[in-house]
Amino acid sequence: MSRRILAVTLVIGALAASSAFASRATVIVKGQGDGGVLLDDAGGSLYYDDARNIFYNPAYVNGFKNWASIEKSNYPGTTAEGGFVTSVANFNLGAYVNRGSVLLGQKGTTGVTTPGYTQAPVRPIEVFAGSDLGMAKWGLGLSHASKSAAGGTTSDIQVAVGASIMNFEPFFAVNAQGKDPAANGTHNAWRVGARYRWGEWSPYAAYGHTSENVASGSHEDTWGVGLGRSSKIAEGVRMDYAVSYWHVSGTDNATGAEPKHQVLPIDFALEGDAASWLTLRGGVGYHLVDKLDSNSAADSTSGRLGAPLHVGKADFDFAVGHNPPGANLENKSATGATLASQNVDTQVFDMGTGLFSAASFTYHW
Repeated sequence: MSRRILAVTLVIGALAASSAFASRATVIVKGQGDGGVLLDDAGGSLYYDDARNIFYNPAYVNGFKNWASIEKSNYPGTTAEGGFVTSVANFNLGAYVNRGSVLLGQKGTTGVTTPGYTQAPVRPIEVFAGSDLGMAKWGLGLSHASKSAAGGTTSDIQVAVGASIMNFEPFFAVNAQGKDPAANGTHNAWRVGARYRWGEWSPYAAYGHTSENVASGSHEDTWGVGLGRSSKIAEGVRMDYAVSYWHVSGTDNATGAEPKHQVLPIDFALEGDAASWLTLRGGVGYHLVDKLDSNSAADSTSGRLGAPLHVGKADFDFAVGHNPPGANLENKSATGATLASQNVDTQVFDMGTGLFSAASFTYHW
């Protein structure tokens, strides 16, 4: 039996590729660099390069192309999602379906994104297009999600644009349409920001605004700045880390001013090639400062583990866990309690009840 296992291992190693591919499982482990208050669930990272960055800056479709991926995860619900990016003439085109929190929404200090497009029977779909012009790259994204129920129809259309000009990478997204009966008829949202490549360093800044029915006065504003770094610290070993500051304030038409949320998150991730066919990965999210008004919020330090396996042009990537983790790990309720569905450390960590929180299969060509 041991000889058979050794033989299989040697075959896999001979066929394996050394490069890993970023997936939802990757983002869950490494974090997003936003303290859990800006980017939607697993919608890419602000502090390292990732294929899922196309969801906030479609220009990245030019750097991550010619792949198809299918992913399964425990949050939200038992979500299956997938898509592809391919090159056609001078363009890079892609489509992605069923991403759980596909559009900009009213996140709030409660950490709960509305409206109900994260719930069945919503069928989100996103399409992307971009081109590399040499000195500059551009990208355009269009997302749609809708849901019909007894109370009315929730429908969202988001338009995103992005660019990569030299080392400057600006992005902008807006809800061109936001209909939600649960939010008094309408909701609006937009987000703007940029990253800059400075050697191994990546300073970034972003601002986001959401509102429910402008006449009611319910709104939320989020802004922040950060500095990330991606470096090779030894042969086959890579490290990503970032420190940032984020500020969230807003008003609820029913309860008045929401608590001001100030977060100073530190993200740290380490990955190493254990073999040509296996990469091991771990990430830590820690809040040096986390306050709602003048009160400290509950601790949200999270340790996450995962690993991608590489066989030829295929990758199998997973994050360890069983209960739903979400990717915005640090969201809090207004009382400072950590949301159970957002905290990886609440997960059951054993083989008997489940190993994968998220897992993906990706093929490159």
